[in-house]
Amino acid sequence: MATAPNIDRERGLSDELADQIFEAAMRVFAERGFARAKVEEVAEAAGLARATIYYHFRTKRDLYVFLLQRGIEQMAVHVETEVAGIEDGREAVERLVAAHVDFFDRYQAFTQVVLLETWRIDPEADITPERILAPDLAVVGQVLQKARNEGVVKKLDSGVLVSSFFGLVAAAAIYFASYRTEFPHARMKKALVEIFLHGVLREAD
Repeated sequence: MATAPNIDRERGLSDELADQIFEAAMRVFAERGFARAKVEEVAEAAGLARATIYYHFRTKRDLYVFLLQRGIEQMAVHVETEVAGIEDGREAVERLVAAHVDFFDRYQAFTQVVLLETWRIDPEADITPERILAPDLAVVGQVLQKARNEGVVKKLDSGVLVSSFFGLVAAAAIYFASYRTEFPHARMKKALVEIFLHGVLREAD
């Protein structure tokens, strides 16, 4: 699995503390957006001293990049686990859709952050959206390559195919996460598989 860029940020940050900060930062950045969110708000939400956050993260931007990386890494692990061992290409694509929908639903605050704010990151070489999303896109690419080889999906450009898949699933997720409407698990999974594999045009009678 591909890894995201290694940004110097953690300085002895334990997994427990990392999860604590991640959960708090996810809520604050989702509610406030990057521009308005404050490190002090993240510290308060996490039940930590402001100095603790600044000990591990020099700037708000470092904290934000940590949030994006950790969330995407968790998503990639979840998706990779869900598709592991599936031999049939179509079934793997269906499981790929389901795994993303489940993750986006479980972490709706993170869904808002990663899909609304990622594209606003300063375009520095080490933290471009492409690099941040790399772990998940690598898993998606592997599954879709298998599906291409089996003739389940058309032999389109692999980069376009991967980005189209992620865009389709992510756009549907952000709609429901942003508007706080019911997240229709089963219906969304079924519809996204149908749209991705067959499109939306009806065949002529």
